[in-house]
Amino acid sequence: MSAYENALIVSMKVDGARRNLALDRLLSARGIVLIGRQLALRPGRDHIKGEVILPHHATRSAQEFQVAIAGGVDLLARSPLSDIARLRRLEWLVVDDYGTGRVQLWPRT
Repeated sequence: MSAYENALIVSMKVDGARRNLALDRLLSARGIVLIGRQLALRPGRDHIKGEVILPHHATRSAQEFQVAIAGGVDLLARSPLSDIARLRRLEWLVVDDYGTGRVQLWPRT
């Protein structure tokens, strides 16, 4: 079972009602939204965690994690959901979804 099993999955071309549904889920903190399989937006009460999903992390360095986060920021900025960045504070991290749950890889806790 994936940590994102009940997430709303949207593409980079989402628009109309599905885009509005995604924004509503994020603003009301009622559900996770996935942009493709690369970026999960996990709403909290006053912020949204941008989770960059990186499988096979064993050989990754701190610099590679930072580059991955920069890629996630760019992906969100280019997406139809980019408005969320102005509406909520964003926190960025890198995770791996093992299929049975997610593990935070960066920043290290």
